[in-house]
Amino acid sequence: MSYKTKAAIVLIALLASPSTSVLLQKAGAESQTTQTPGAAKINNFPSEKEITAQLERSNVLNNHASFSAKFNSEMSALTVSTAMIEGSTPKDYKISALLVARTAMKMCGNKLPRVRVDFKSTHRDQPGFRSVVIRAGDVVAFASKLESPDVLLDSINIVIIDPKVKLSTKIRPTKTAIDDALKQTKGKIADLDRRRVGVKVFQTMYSEVVELEKTRDFRAAAQQLANLNQHLNEQESYIDSLHKAPLRHKRKAPANVPPKH
Repeated sequence: MSYKTKAAIVLIALLASPSTSVLLQKAGAESQTTQTPGAAKINNFPSEKEITAQLERSNVLNNHASFSAKFNSEMSALTVSTAMIEGSTPKDYKISALLVARTAMKMCGNKLPRVRVDFKSTHRDQPGFRSVVIRAGDVVAFASKLESPDVLLDSINIVIIDPKVKLSTKIRPTKTAIDDALKQTKGKIADLDRRRVGVKVFQTMYSEVVELEKTRDFRAAAQQLANLNQHLNEQESYIDSLHKAPLRHKRKAPANVPPKH
């Protein structure tokens, strides 16, 4: 049976079954492991090599993919990199990220707050990667049916990172610079909200930046924040133009029609 066929079966089962907890237990059964000697002393987490080996040994994505895992400096987040799966939809990537995160979190005694999964492109004409951040609460909600699968998957965002895109010169890829820029960006969103402009998409992008920053990938966070500010500036310019237009363009009565008194 091909990988795409297996993936389709897993996807249909996850979304259709009334008991997502049972499905997750089956999907992650092979990922169960005991911590081995030589695990990282901090938080009693296994080493990055052990997590990588377990992900590949358990074949969690059913496509014999290779993985690499790396903790951030505070050991509060793990970034797992693997190849982009051809033909996958955004929902496929979210489910795959959930399964990878569940395996890694279980190995860490369910004490790891978040796992970021980067699906990297293997084609030159499609640079960059899809990044999905899974929080511990997402895995718990999926397993315990606190939310329906569709609602949960909709709440998980995918960020497309293109390393060839130049960063905005106004946002340096450092925590201090990003924190300062986030405060200003939050004010812009609030201002648009007060002007009764739909800001849901901007709030989603803002949350994505915050999650990326927590994984300490400041370059990716700065890039996403630069994109958000560009969209905000465009929206502000558009709204301003609507308010100024009546002053610049006064309506005139049509020719040969006397003005109304």
